[in-house]
Amino acid sequence: NKPYPKSRYCRGVPDPKIRIYDVGMKKKGVDEFPFS
Repeated sequence: NKPYPKSRYCRGVPDPKIRIYDVGMKKKGVDEFPFS
């Protein structure tokens, strides 16, 4: 249930940010991420 496939936002987002994105999305939701 991700807004984008990993291969898509993986191109513009560094690896540490992807992990923060995944963990943060489960806790807060995608709406709080500017690069969503």
